[in-house]
Amino acid sequence: MNTERTSTKDTEPNSRILIWDVIDGPFNREEFDEYDLLNEGLPDHLNFMLVVLIKNKGELEKVDFWYETKKKTLEVVKYFKEKIEPLGVM
Repeated sequence: MNTERTSTKDTEPNSRILIWDVIDGPFNREEFDEYDLLNEGLPDHLNFMLVVLIKNKGELEKVDFWYETKKKTLEVVKYFKEKIEPLGVM
């Protein structure tokens, strides 16, 4: 399961990110101000977002992960409904 992008810029470089849980979402890109998304540098092809819990530098934090399709976001949500282990991405 590939994650397209995270909004956090403070993750450790070249490290594998573990998603520990889905906190909220999915949200459609249309729910956000397009100007703000462009200022954040979000590519046009990423359309759905999940708020997830990751472990970064030993601390748990909430971040936004963006995906191309709603189907991909629902796969992540389903994963956490069925499993308790973290999901490795990147």
